[in-house]
Amino acid sequence: MNKNEREISSVSTSGVVPGGVDLSINNITEYVELPCAGHNCLYKVRRHGKWYIIKGLKPEFRSQQLYVELLYKEFDLAVSLDHPNIVGTYTLENNERVGLCVVMEYVDGVTLRDFIATNPSEQLR
Repeated sequence: MNKNEREISSVSTSGVVPGGVDLSINNITEYVELPCAGHNCLYKVRRHGKWYIIKGLKPEFRSQQLYVELLYKEFDLAVSLDHPNIVGTYTLENNERVGLCVVMEYVDGVTLRDFIATNPSEQLR
């Protein structure tokens, strides 16, 4: 049993972990890089058959303490929010490709900018 399996099974209340289940924390099968600006990088990722967004730091910022602290602060604020109109934030973790990252809910839709460009009716605004 590896370290991740021990950590996960130690929090299991049933004591039963089904055979053949990959318990690795980074069980991501697909990465789709999304456009981003500034110091962050975004990926749409598939884990256990479900899409998520992970937000991390671009490689040139990963070793700078200021940006690491900003990512922690963003996570602390976002995880405390719970509203149907706000994207859910699940966890902060180390990813094998991105490094430290925030794992968020994936919402399939258009950006606010693209929505406004359609000139929506007053009722939809």
